[in-house]
This record gives sequence, C-alpha cells and structure tokens, in this order.
Amino acid sequence: MIIAPVEHGDPAESAYAEELLIKEAQLRTRRRRWTFGFLLLLALAVGVTMITTMVFTSAPSKTTPSISAASFIKLMRGGVDKAYVATYQVKDYDFFSSGSIVVANIPSAPGTKAIPNVDGYSSTLRSAYVYRGTDGRIVQWIQSGTNVSACVNVPSSTGYKDLQCSRPSPFIPSNGFIEEGVGLVPANILQSVESFSSTWLSNPPSIYFEKSDRFGRLQCLLQTELNGGMHQTTCLDHDGFVVSSVLRNGRSSGAQVKLTALRHNPAGNELKTLVKPTVAFFLPPV
Repeated sequence: MIIAPVEHGDPAESAYAEELLIKEAQLRTRRRRWTFGFLLLLALAVGVTMITTMVFTSAPSKTTPSISAASFIKLMRGGVDKAYVATYQVKDYDFFSSGSIVVANIPSAPGTKAIPNVDGYSSTLRSAYVYRGTDGRIVQWIQSGTNVSACVNVPSSTGYKDLQCSRPSPFIPSNGFIEEGVGLVPANILQSVESFSSTWLSNPPSIYFEKSDRFGRLQCLLQTELNGGMHQTTCLDHDGFVVSSVLRNGRSSGAQVKLTALRHNPAGNELKTLVKPTVAFFLPPV
C-alpha cells in the first residue's frame, strides 16, 4: 500500500495520513511474524521427520540380521535332527562331481546313551548317504552309533566296476573320517552356515523368501564375505530341511545342491551296505 504525500497543511488530513501510516506499519509487522512462525513450524516439522526417518531406518538394519540368522540356524538344526530320506542333485560339491546323493537320517530314541568305542569315540548318530556320479562312481558311507562302514566301486580303464563294501568298524575321529561325512548334506551345510556366520570376515547376513512349486514357501539366508568374494545362499522349507545351497566365489559358481525328493519314513534298510561286505574296512577316496 502506497501513501500519497499531503499537499495541504490541513490538520485533519495530516492526522488521517498519520493513522494510515501506523496501520500499514502494524500490518507489515503481523506479516513478518506470521512468515517467521510459518518458517519455524516448517523447520520443526522437517526436523521431526528426519529424526523419525533415522530411527525407523537405521535401527532395524542393526538388529534384524543377527536375530534372523539365529532363528534360521535354529530352524535348520531342527531339520537336520528329524527323520528323513532326502535326494539331492549336486554339482561340484566338495570332492564329489556332478551326480545325486541320497541321505538318510534315523533319530535315536529319546534317552539313548552313547557307549564309547575302542578309540574313545561316542555317538548316537544313525545316518547314511549314497552318492552316484554321472560318470558311474558310487560312494556309500554309513554311521550307526560308534561304528562306520563304506562302499565304493573300483575305477578301471572303462569306468567304474566291482563295487566293494566293508564291515562295520569303530569310528576314528581323524581327518579322513570327517571328510567322508561331507556327503551327509544337511548336516554338512549346517556346519558351513554356522562357520560362515561366526567369522568376522562376513557381512551381516540377510533373510529373504522364495516360493517352490514342490516344497512351498522357502526361507533363504544370504551370507557374504566382507570383501564380497564369497557368497553362500541356503534355502530351507518350513520344517528346516535344506532345499538348496549355492556357494559362489565372485561371479563364478562353486558347489551347488538342490533337493529333488523328500520323505519322512526312513527304515533300517537305509543303514545297510549296497552289497554284502567283503572287506574289513577302508575309507573311500576323496
């Protein structure tokens, strides 16, 4: 609002002009106060929004992964201890080449006591596996309590032949025996997941979900080394059975495991050698 200058010296006009000037000054003051107040409220709102955003975006990233990983491992342990016969397709899995592994686990009755063998080893484990390679190779490993037995076919110029099996012998806790247990897929992958998640070289693991037409909703754990070199992905069904496992080194794929069949009624035949034992004992080559 612009106030025109008064050209006449009439007192009434001067008073009127002065009154208009005062009202205009008061109006400008109110406008400045309103503008300042609006800007202050806006700044406070932005500040509260930023604080709220920081609270709800940073906190879960620090707590969720560790809790989820612990829950995942607990579910996985439960699956390993159940009764099952599982068939896995494998590729570059440890010392095995491409082929299939049938793994059986028969839980011992509650209260079963382990009696140490002559080497001082004690266990109530009753598990076995049979590996059949696409090249004709066969490896069987059976552990029943403190005893183990094995089967393997002999390589020849035309492939593999002459399957031989050994009688039960005391389990000896040495490197050779431990390596043969790699074929017990669920238990071996559990050890891999636990050792991966406990090392300081790994980033916080992450959980995600997938859908399998055969095994339903899957819970998957992704573990990554700090330098991003090694990636391990493990997926479980709702009972904790290992459905798939992939280990990658950078962009190249390493060991791959995929569940193709699963049943929950193993029998004593799962813990018998493929043919009648003829050898006292031997360790299958790794």
